[in-house]
Amino acid sequence: NVKITKNNMQPVYAGVIPASIKPHIEKALAMQELVVEAALSGDYELAFIAFCNDNLNDLSLRDSRKLFDKMLYNTKEYLPHYNDYIAKRRLP
Repeated sequence: NVKITKNNMQPVYAGVIPASIKPHIEKALAMQELVVEAALSGDYELAFIAFCNDNLNDLSLRDSRKLFDKMLYNTKEYLPHYNDYIAKRRLP
């Protein structure tokens, strides 16, 4: 956990993570790291893999790709690294 203010970030110690939930937290952390890496590098496939591995995604691969492409197009001004991909795929 972290407390974020306008000019600062401070970690908030939440105590020892119980062994019973540690694997779930580690998976979520790995996926978040993958998302950040994909966003900074502009790696479409890496971002799509992270999207597909999200626990809340229960769509088929085809529907996941459609939704992901739509989301990417709708947030293109915030993710300029993907503009080449958007142009090639002629999204939406």
